[in-house]
Amino acid sequence: MLVLDSDQRVSAAEALAHAYFSQYHDPDDEPVAEPYDESVEAKERTVEEWKELTYQEVLSFKPPESPQPSGSLDIEQ
Repeated sequence: MLVLDSDQRVSAAEALAHAYFSQYHDPDDEPVAEPYDESVEAKERTVEEWKELTYQEVLSFKPPESPQPSGSLDIEQ
């Protein structure tokens, strides 16, 4: 499991199926992520282009809306 080369390393799903993690393994509650698209990183870019891509990514971030905890206090102004 502790292999630096990602081509030789087991996947997260395979690791969770290992006997070492059996007490934590719940196949009904383990979402599987889509494979990562490395095409953006594979392209040659200048430092300025990377800065702009990073900046645009930060601007496009929308935090998930978290539900209000039950029993929360509503403060009227």
